[in-house]
Amino acid sequence: MPSIWTDESDNQPTGVAPPEAARSEAPPSTQQRGDGSASSSSPDDEDTYDSQIRLPPRIRTQFGGGLRTAGDAYVVCEALFSEQIERAAAESPLPNVAISGDSGARTAFLLLLTDTQQRELFLKVGANPAAWPRLKSLVGSPPYHFLLPSDAGALNAAGFARGRVNMTYDQGGKVASHAQFGPGQLVDEHTREYRVAPRRLDPSDPLPGPEYFRASTKDIVLQVKVKKHGLKKKHELFHSVFKKQLLFPQPGEIITLRETARLLSALGLRVSSSTSLRVKALWPRSQGGSTAAVLVGF
Repeated sequence: MPSIWTDESDNQPTGVAPPEAARSEAPPSTQQRGDGSASSSSPDDEDTYDSQIRLPPRIRTQFGGGLRTAGDAYVVCEALFSEQIERAAAESPLPNVAISGDSGARTAFLLLLTDTQQRELFLKVGANPAAWPRLKSLVGSPPYHFLLPSDAGALNAAGFARGRVNMTYDQGGKVASHAQFGPGQLVDEHTREYRVAPRRLDPSDPLPGPEYFRASTKDIVLQVKVKKHGLKKKHELFHSVFKKQLLFPQPGEIITLRETARLLSALGLRVSSSTSLRVKALWPRSQGGSTAAVLVGF
């Protein structure tokens, strides 16, 4: 089992806004590509993230038995970012050039934090000018789906990558792009990966899993990612019993979710638990894209 204890290509600044998490009515479902595929034609993508993340000793002692809450996850990611900024100060790498440990910290950031927590940590770290040359290696290139339009002036996008203009999208509440989605917290029986996307949370809220779903009293908004494939592989899957690997889950479909191997490792668990949910609505990020928001309930 891979441990959370790497990076994809830059995100593509296209797409439509996902729904607000508090909204429970089901809007019209998506119109996907003519062949029903959710993902665009591109080389087969086995997402690669760090399989080992080296925790600072203090954090390893504190959470050696596994993380339990959203607050635990934030403390871990903040510690990882702080350690990488300190390491860069000692090693003096060129701006935006990754150093050892950066991809591991980014993997934890993408895997463990909600959009709200990602925004909070990014703005907190970005307030320190010493951290500016490290942000691209730790978070990726803008625009960032987790930022709000009001955050547009926080930093200069051109400092992250040539040709970048915007730190944020015109509207808040975007679904994560394929690059910023991360390794996934949950996976269904058709290899589609999911991450929770609450607009509000308390530090004591449990991390994704059966306890998270049991604590939910309303329908839940998740973000979903399907794997990208080359044309040949895509054609093979589309004409096989594995066709759903190409498609977003549709309204009315029952999905069974389990923790991914990396999330299990973060929780300090070895055996996953299953939760069955009914899809009630679907909002794709973009036409032919590989990520979407889904509204689910019991």
